[in-house]
This record gives sequence, C-alpha cells and structure tokens, in this order.
Amino acid sequence: MQLLHETPVLSRELIRTALAPTASLPVTTGLPANLQALTNSDLAEQVEQIKITPETLSTEELAKLWTVFQAKYRPTAAYVVSVVLIESQRPTRSALPVRARKLYAVPFRHPVIEQIQSQATDDAPILSNEPILAGHLLVIRGQQLRGEETIVRIGGIEAAPDSADVTDTRIVVALPAGLEAGMQGVQVVHRLLMGEPPVSHHGVESNLTAFVLRPRIVEPIGVSDVVDMGGGLRSATVQLTVAPDIGPSQRVVLLLNELVTSMASPPEDAPSPRAYSFPAPSLALASPPGPSATVSVAIDDVQAGTYLARLQVDGAESPLGSDATGRFTSPQVVIP
Repeated sequence: MQLLHETPVLSRELIRTALAPTASLPVTTGLPANLQALTNSDLAEQVEQIKITPETLSTEELAKLWTVFQAKYRPTAAYVVSVVLIESQRPTRSALPVRARKLYAVPFRHPVIEQIQSQATDDAPILSNEPILAGHLLVIRGQQLRGEETIVRIGGIEAAPDSADVTDTRIVVALPAGLEAGMQGVQVVHRLLMGEPPVSHHGVESNLTAFVLRPRIVEPIGVSDVVDMGGGLRSATVQLTVAPDIGPSQRVVLLLNELVTSMASPPEDAPSPRAYSFPAPSLALASPPGPSATVSVAIDDVQAGTYLARLQVDGAESPLGSDATGRFTSPQVVIP
C-alpha cells in the first residue's frame, strides 16, 4: 500500500526505536503518541519484517491526490509499505499427530429419485397415484439408487431397507413409525464405510422428493352424547380412531357427506345430499400434549342419518372405500 507523508519525515532511527522490542526500550523514549502503540506490537519479533520503500509520484499524480483530499498539501513524499502478518499471542489448540493415513478411491455415484409409488403389502401390486397410508411400503424409482450403504430419509426419519429390496433403479422400504399425516420429504442417502473396523461416514444425498401421507380412519366410528335439537337435527360427539397418530400441532377437520344409496341420477327437484365440516379441538390443549390415535369432534345441527366420514389432517384427506360399482361406501357414521 502507499503512504503519503507530510513533511517533516520521521527519521529512520525514530522508526527503528518504535519497532524495537519493548524490553530494549528505555523508560523515556520521547516517541510521539502515534508511535507509542507500536512498541507493544512485536513487529520487530516477526519472521517477516515491515518494509517502507520510497515511491516516486509524478506532479500530475500528486495534483490528483490533492484534489481528492480537498486540502492544501505541501510537496509530499510517497512510500510503499509492505503488509506484515503478526503472529497471534493467544494460545491455540493443536491436534494430535496422524498415526496412519488411509486413502479411499470410490466412484462418484449421485442417486436420483424420479417417482414415488406405494405398495400395501409385500405381495400387493405396486401402484402409482394411489393414496399412501400408514403401514404401506414406499417404492422409490430412479437412477443410481444403490450405494455401499443405502439409507432412506423420510420426513427426517432414517430407515434402512433390506439389501434385497435395493437395486440401482428401485428401493422398497417400509414407512417408519413416528411419521405424521401430511406432506413428507424423501431422500436417498449413500453412506461410505471407512476405517478399521469400518465406520459409516456421510456420503452423497439424492434430490428431495415429496409425497402426501394420508390419514386412515379405523372403523367403527363411535357416536355419543346425542341431543335432539328439533326438526330432525342432532348434536353429538363423534369419536374416531386414526392412523398415523395425530400430532399436537396438527389441524384436524371432520367432513361428513350424506350417504347416497343409488348411482342413478336423482330427480331435478330432489334435495342435494347434505354435507358438513367440523374442526377438531387442538391436541396442544391436552394435558400432557402429545400424539394421539383418537380424536373427538363435537358436531351440531346435523340432520339424523347415515354419512360418509373423512378426516383432514394438515390438508391430507383420508380416503373413502368403494364397492364394485365405484360407489363410495365407507367409512360410515350413523347419527341416530
């Protein structure tokens, strides 16, 4: 860097005195205040010495500098000062020396997930665009999925598939316990085994792919505390068992649709099937709050009858069952 120094110029002896070690300085040195701090910098003890070299500037360059500084400067001497890295006096932590070195050369393989499918059981067909429910098997299709040690991370929970269920283009893994209904992310992770004995180390990860884990209502559905509101309307409490468990911060909504007993088109003057929705109380208010496989929902002003029940958990909706004709038939709840 360049230093512009206004005359008079400090003598070399004064600079040497300022940079000398503190122990060699007399009690009174007569140094200016702006140089007294240099006595504690240990510059003279560094391996690399500070260098101050005169630099020649033309009159035009000096005039430009005077214009920038907006001040009346006398003829000025320029110096180039080298930068010195001052060794820290703070204690440092030193690691133990390496006793042995092991080098591993592995081919670079980056797993890629292309599609997520589901399988109800080991012998069930593998389906696409079908509801993925608790207890199902997750089928991951892609490229370079098999690694030295293959792990599948689902919703932040790691699951280790059987080696027989892992190939370069497909992985079949059971959904881990503890997942909540809703959107879940999937990643394939390749771990590297290194050391003696071999220890698993972090490797490469695939792209992140999402799927919706949908809740499932377990029949039968209970109804209690039924009150006749008049005009065929009822209020009651509906108890449902659901899988997977509902988390304390999840939003739950019960949907009721009047059961249609015929696939034929109703007359034009026939009333539309009734439909209702009721939010469930937050489990965060429970004592103690925690995941629960059951939920109770208070309903009111519901016409007595038979209804199809669905449960929305964080927007993920439980599926309905159907018969051979495609008509929805379950799960049902009867409001007496």
